[in-house]
Parts: sequence; C-alpha cells; structure tokens
Amino acid sequence: MSERPKRIQRKRTKGWRKPKGCICVGRPSKYSNPFRVMGKNEYLFSDASHSRHILSPWLIFDQRQDIRNNPATNAMAVEYFRRWVDGEFQNNPNVRPCPFTKEDIRRELGDHDLCCWCRLDDACHADVLLDISNNMMIRAETAAAIAARACPLEEEP
Repeated sequence: MSERPKRIQRKRTKGWRKPKGCICVGRPSKYSNPFRVMGKNEYLFSDASHSRHILSPWLIFDQRQDIRNNPATNAMAVEYFRRWVDGEFQNNPNVRPCPFTKEDIRRELGDHDLCCWCRLDDACHADVLLDISNNMMIRAETAAAIAARACPLEEEP
C-alpha cells in the first residue's frame, strides 16, 4: 500500500461520486456510530433500535448529563464510539450491541478509504475505524518483519 487510507466526506452535490474502493461507514451501515448529538439541548443520544420498535430508536444515553455545563459534542460521540467498539457498553440496554470486532474492522475496512457524512474538520467515528484498521495492519506488518529477521529464508547457493 503506497498511501494510507483516509476519510472522505460523502456529499449529495450533483456530479459527486464515491471514489472506487471507498467504503461508506455512515448510517445505516454496519459500522455506523450508534451515538449522535441531537436537538437544541445538545444531549448525547444512543441508538436503542435493538430494544425499541416504536417511534424513534434514539434515546438520551445519559439522563444525568448536565447540558448547561457539559453539552454533547461530535468529539464526545466519537469517544463514546471508541469505547463502544472496545466493549465498554456491552451490557448497557440503552445502546445496541456492537455487531463487529476489531478483527472485523481490520479485515473488512483495512486498506480502504472510508466515507461518512461528517465534515472533514469535525470529529468522526470513521477516524476511529481508520485508526484501528491501520494500527492493526501496522502491527501485523511489524510482526511479519520481525519474524522474517528472526527466521531468514535460506538462500540457495
């Protein structure tokens, strides 16, 4: 791979096309962020569609959130996404279970550009996915290089 995968902003403008090989990770994809900032009050909402089949699947994630002193931000939603991928909210009924593992991320998203609706200057969960897939790929490449040095191939005379 010559160039590191990057995040691309998905657009609805006339003539825009998703680049070849780019994978969309926005809603409703498997890799979408179940956390989002909604409304004027700036609460952090979570997707509870696994347990809510009426009205909106979105619930206020933390009812104790102090929106006057600590309103939700995109960066907060991205940090919660990272924690969700790490399994921190596995038993929380207010957010859907994570349907993938870090190995799935590496296998399915590694070596691909990712696109989402977020502005490029905003925090985005696609950056977390890129970080996980690239760091895992780098670790695998490093392990292979170390193994090759430890057990060099025998050269034929």
